[in-house]
Amino acid sequence: MRVPLLASLGCLLLAGVASAPAEANTTKGRKVSDKSTPHKENNDVSSTGDDKGGGKKPTTEKTTRIGPADFKIEHGVWAVEKTTHPYGPFEYIHPRKDAIVVSPLTTIAVREGSNVDVKSFKAMATSAAADAAGSQGVFRVTGSKSGDVTKRGELRLAADGKTVIFRPHKHFIPGEKVKVQVKSGLRVMVENTTADVLARYEEKGYQDGFKWSFTITNKGSTPLGQVTASGALIPINKDTKGSGTPKARRQLARHTDTGTDADHQHHQLKGAASTQYNDSEEKQGDTPNRKYRTLPGEFPRWHVTLSKEAKAADAEEADTDGEPLYWFCNTQFVKPYIQIMTRQGDLVWWHRLKDGEEGVDLRVQPNGNLNYLRGHEQWPGHMDPTREGVELDDHYREVATRRAGHGYFQDDHHMTVFEDGRYLTCIYDRGLNDGKTVGAVVQELDKHDNVIFEWRTWDAFSHEVSDPAVDTGINKYSVNNCEYSPDGNILVSLKTANQLLLLSRKTGQVLWRLGGKDGDFKFLNDTDAEVPFRLQHKAHQLSNGNVLMWDNWDLDAPGGRNYSRAVEYELDLTSMTATKVWEYDHKKTLFADCCGGPQRLDNGHTVIAGGGKVSDPEPLPIMMEVDTQGKLVRQMHGHHLRAYRGKLDKWRGKSVQPPRLLACTDAAGGGKKTLHVSYNGVTGIKHWQIHAAKSAEDLADVSAGDPDDDDDEGRKEGVVVYQLDRKAFEDIVELEEMLAKAEAGLDTEDTVYLRAVPIDKHGDAMHPSKILKVDMSAAHLPCGCFEFDVGAPKSAGDLLEASVMSYTTSSSSSSDDDDDDDNTNTSAIQFQELRRSISGQILEDIPKQTDTDDLVDMAFVEACRARCEKHDKCGFFTFYEKSGLCLVRIEGAEKRSKPETVSGPKFCY
Repeated sequence: MRVPLLASLGCLLLAGVASAPAEANTTKGRKVSDKSTPHKENNDVSSTGDDKGGGKKPTTEKTTRIGPADFKIEHGVWAVEKTTHPYGPFEYIHPRKDAIVVSPLTTIAVREGSNVDVKSFKAMATSAAADAAGSQGVFRVTGSKSGDVTKRGELRLAADGKTVIFRPHKHFIPGEKVKVQVKSGLRVMVENTTADVLARYEEKGYQDGFKWSFTITNKGSTPLGQVTASGALIPINKDTKGSGTPKARRQLARHTDTGTDADHQHHQLKGAASTQYNDSEEKQGDTPNRKYRTLPGEFPRWHVTLSKEAKAADAEEADTDGEPLYWFCNTQFVKPYIQIMTRQGDLVWWHRLKDGEEGVDLRVQPNGNLNYLRGHEQWPGHMDPTREGVELDDHYREVATRRAGHGYFQDDHHMTVFEDGRYLTCIYDRGLNDGKTVGAVVQELDKHDNVIFEWRTWDAFSHEVSDPAVDTGINKYSVNNCEYSPDGNILVSLKTANQLLLLSRKTGQVLWRLGGKDGDFKFLNDTDAEVPFRLQHKAHQLSNGNVLMWDNWDLDAPGGRNYSRAVEYELDLTSMTATKVWEYDHKKTLFADCCGGPQRLDNGHTVIAGGGKVSDPEPLPIMMEVDTQGKLVRQMHGHHLRAYRGKLDKWRGKSVQPPRLLACTDAAGGGKKTLHVSYNGVTGIKHWQIHAAKSAEDLADVSAGDPDDDDDEGRKEGVVVYQLDRKAFEDIVELEEMLAKAEAGLDTEDTVYLRAVPIDKHGDAMHPSKILKVDMSAAHLPCGCFEFDVGAPKSAGDLLEASVMSYTTSSSSSSDDDDDDDNTNTSAIQFQELRRSISGQILEDIPKQTDTDDLVDMAFVEACRARCEKHDKCGFFTFYEKSGLCLVRIEGAEKRSKPETVSGPKFCY
C-alpha cells in the first residue's frame, strides 16, 4: 500500500501494548485506593470564535485538560475519565470546537463510541451524494470563504466501524472559519437495535443538529505546498529541496529550538570511546569481523563487551535452542544503513539506503513486520517532504509506505503499525500559523489512511512565543515519542517541556501530566523535586503502570547535575505523587543531550540506548544491558557510529535472495584462498553444506546431503559435500583445506564449482547459493575491493558506459595441419555496448544472458572493473550478475542495496 503524498488522510526501545518482549518491573507496585471526586459535565458546545483568521493565539489554557479530579482509578494504576462524551453526543470530534490554525487539508470526524449501523450509513451516504445541496447527508459543512462544501464531499465510515469522516472535495481556504452541523440520520448499534445518535441525547437539545466551528490557518501554505485563494493546492515537488543550501537549512535548525534530535546528531563529531569496565568483564574484538567479504567494507563497526555472566547466559540460550532476542537499530549520520544484530553484537541483517537517505526507528511492529522511517538527511527531521514509514515483511520486502494525514510532513520519531492496519505516529505542525511557533500533533490512522484520532498542542496549550524578537521557529512542545499505554491510552513525550502527557484515546483529553513546571504529580524522592527529568526520550508505561524513560537532562538546568540516566517512577493516582523506584546512571559518566531510551526485559534486565552528544567527539554506547542489581553486563560502542534508538525483540528472518558465496585471497594472509558464506537476514541456520564439483551442471539442482555417505541420495555422482557449523553472520573456511578434508578428489590446479546450502535445525535444506566458479590457479582474488549486493540504478545520468558481457568461444590451431585434435577452444569475454540517451538513459532492452543467471564468475567482475579503469572519469562500476550488465559510473554516483550486484572502484590492489 503506497500512501500518496497528496492523498494521505490522515537502533528504538519500544514497549507497546502488543510489543514483545513484554515489559516487566522489578519493583513491587503500591496499592492504590479507588477514590475520585465528582465532575460536572460540560454540555456547552456552542462556538464563540470569530472570522478574523487563524493567526490568533490562545492566551489561556484550553479546556481539554480535565485533570486528576476528573478521572476514576481502575486496578489501582489506570486513569479512566468520567466524562465519556465531552463533545455533546460524541466522545470525539475533529477538528475541536473553536480550534485554530487548522490545516486546509483537514477532514472532519465524529465518533459516538458505538458501532455505526452500516446499512443505514450506506443509504445515508448514497442520498448525500445524490442530493445537490447535501441536505440529506449527516454533515453540513460551510466555509466563510469556500461556501457550502457539502455538495461534492465524501462521507466515509472508518475501518474501526465507529468513526464517521467527511472529506471535502477541495481544500479549505486559508483564514476562513468553517461551520459544521451534524444532523439527524446517523444511527449506531445499541444492544440488538439501532438508535439515532442525536435522539439518544435529545435532552441536551439537538433538534437543529449538533453544531461547532473551527478556523483554518491564515497562512497560505501547508507542508505539502501552497494553498491558493480558491482552495487549490500547488504541491511541493518531491525532488525539490527547498530554498537555500542544505548546510544553511541545517544550521538554521541547529541554532533554534526547532531542531529535532536528528538535527543535533548531524553535527556530532567523529571519535572513539573510552569506557571503564568491571574486572569480571572480558573485552571482545570489533564486529562485524574485518575479514568479512560479503559485507561492504564501509559498513560501520562496533566494539562489544560482555560480562562472564552474560556469556554464560548466551551459551545456555544457544544450547537449549531458545528463541533469541535481536537488536534493531540504525547507523545515522555515518553511512546510511539499517541493521539487525544479535544480542552478542554479531550482524544478522544489513540494508544500505540511498546515499543521503537515513532510516530511523527500525523495529518489529505489533503486526509482525518491520517498520522504519525513511527520509533524507539534508532536511531537518520534521521538515522532510520525502519522509515516510516503510514496512518490510519477514523476507525484507517493502510491502507498504505510510505518511501522516491532513497534509503534515511525516516526522522521524515514531510510527507503530498494528495488526488491523492502524498506525500511530507523532509529528510536527510547522508553518501553519505565523511561522514562529511549532505545534505537536499525534495521529492515528486506519488501514485506509483515514485519520481516526488527532490531538494537537494547539488545542491543549497556549503557544506563547517567549521572545518576540526571535523570527525563527520556537519548538516549545517538541514531541519525540507517542505510544499506547497498557490500558489503551496514549503516552506522549514533550521533550522541550520536560513533560509527559497521558491522553485519552477515546476523547483526546489530557488525563494527567508528569513533570514540567505545571505537572500534576509531586515527586517524593528525586534530586530536583520540581523538574526531576529534562529533555527525556523513550518514555513509556510498564505493565504495572510505572513510567520508564531515558532522562537526558539539561546542563543549563539548576542543581549542577551533568549526566544522563535511565529512571523509573511509580505513580500514585490517589495522592498524585511520583516515587523513584529505580535508576541507572552509569556511574554518572554519560551525558547525552539527544536521543536514547530504555527497555525492560522479561528477566528484569534493562536495555538502554545511550543516545548521543552534540559537543563531545566521543560516541556513547549503542547499547547497554543492566541486570536487576544495576550491574552492567553487556555493552556495544560504535566507531564513528551513533544509533538514535534501538530495540531488542524476537524475529524470524527469511529471504527471497540466495545466500552469498565468495572465494577470496585477501582475508587470511599469505595468498590463501578462503571461502566466505553468509545469508543476509536469514535466521535459524544450523549448518552450511558446501557442495563442490568439476562442472556447474553437476550443481544445478542440489539438496541437503550427508557428507559422510558416498551413496547419499541427496547428492549427485561427482559432487562432494563439506559441512561446517554456522557460527556467525559470515562463516569463513580455507578452501584448499576444506577440499582436502572432504576428500574431494578435485584437481586443485583446475577450475572448481561450489555451491552453499544452508541447513536449518531440523536438517532441512534452505535456498542454495548461486554457483561460484573458482579458478584454483588464480593467485589474486581481491574480494575486499568490491561491494557485493550494493549497486546503482540501471538508468541514470551518471552513466559513462553500459555494456552487456558474455563469453565468446574461438578455435585456433597449433600447426599448419588440418588435424582437429591439434585445435584448441579458447573463451574470451566480449562487451556489447548499449545505446544511451544524452541524459544517460539506456535506450534498448538488456539481453538476457544464460551464462550468468545462476553463476557467479569473478572473471566478469574483474572485466567490468577493467572497463571502468579505461575511463578517466570513472568512479566505480556496478555489475549485474543475472544479466551480465556492466555499468561504468562517475565519481559520487548514488549507491544503495541492490541484490545480485557487485560494485567496486576503478583500481583494485
